[in-house]
Amino acid sequence: DPENELTGSMLIDRQSGNEDRGICGLPFTRQSDNQTVYIPMNIIGNLYVSNGMSAGNTRNEARVQGLSEVFERY
Repeated sequence: DPENELTGSMLIDRQSGNEDRGICGLPFTRQSDNQTVYIPMNIIGNLYVSNGMSAGNTRNEARVQGLSEVFERY
């Protein structure tokens, strides 16, 4: 958090019903030095957003299907 806006209380897992356990972190392996680092689940859950998947018989057909999905949602 380069701007120091993130506090520990924002990372507590409230979805489990057990806030006493604190911050739920998932282990990842840092590629530069092979060390295990723990990333808070609340950060990871907010990073991945998808408008869905698309497929087609050709690349252009798949692009049209993907754009159609976006247009349908918005």
